[in-house]
Amino acid sequence: MNNTIILRTPDVIAAEINTIKRTTAKYVLEQSIEIGRLLCEAKEAVPHGEWGHWLEENCAYSTSNANNLMRIYTEYGEDDEQLSFFAENKLELYGDLNRSQAIALLALPPAERAEFVKENDVPAMSVSELEAKIKEAKAETDAAVRAEMGAALKKAKADVSEQKRRADKNAADLEKMKKNPELKKVQQELMEAKSSLENLQYVAEASAAEAERLKNERDALQLKLKLSQPVVAEITEEQREAIIAEVNSQMSAEMAAKDAELAKLRLAANPMVSKFSAYLDQMQIAFHNMEEIILNVEPEVEEKLSRALEKVVTAMAERMAGNE
Repeated sequence: MNNTIILRTPDVIAAEINTIKRTTAKYVLEQSIEIGRLLCEAKEAVPHGEWGHWLEENCAYSTSNANNLMRIYTEYGEDDEQLSFFAENKLELYGDLNRSQAIALLALPPAERAEFVKENDVPAMSVSELEAKIKEAKAETDAAVRAEMGAALKKAKADVSEQKRRADKNAADLEKMKKNPELKKVQQELMEAKSSLENLQYVAEASAAEAERLKNERDALQLKLKLSQPVVAEITEEQREAIIAEVNSQMSAEMAAKDAELAKLRLAANPMVSKFSAYLDQMQIAFHNMEEIILNVEPEVEEKLSRALEKVVTAMAERMAGNE
């Protein structure tokens, strides 16, 4: 018969006690989470305004106690991160907590709560010790946040000051540029360039109009030649050839003169000369028109108009002679 006596040392007994404590805490927390889940379900079903009465009548819970149980469920037991409370990561963090410790930890946000449990021996703390440690951790966090906000505010003020300095410098540079004679020179050159561009545009328009006029005259000559062909056909061959040669010669001369005039107009390098030429053409046309009027009025009117035109021409000639 084996009479071996197994000695139970204090360490063995302590290990057994701690195992029971751990199992009990786990069970209590697990059941608290389940009660919280049921309370959340019941609150949805109880008519509005009757929740406190229902708790006292059916569960002997105060509203505060029920709220803590429901928060334990929502914070620790819901499918946060797609894992239940007793999945490995949550069991490792919170499995040794009792219900009071779990409630005390609710003062921390979830991310800070997990970090706090990793850095501190929470299961070994009393509730008062845990609350004090949480308060200290929150104060450190608040101080860090305030320091970070202060640094950000200081940087923002520095940025605003730098932006103001740059704006002031830009304004001073702009004022200095306004007083710079070189800038005025550039502005004058821009105005002159604009004026030259307007002159060139006028010359281009005048050239286009003159080109159209010359084209119409050339077309008229070609039509005149074409219409003369039947008449030429009725005379002798020699006379026909002589007339055709004369018409061709005349037409060629006129077309050459028109082409030369057009080429000269297109090749004008000075826009002011081109502008002057356009005005001169207008004057010649006006003079021709006035001559036509003078030749077709009564003699007494003709004499008056002739003297008036003569005075204008004489005045212009004298003015040009004075400019020389």
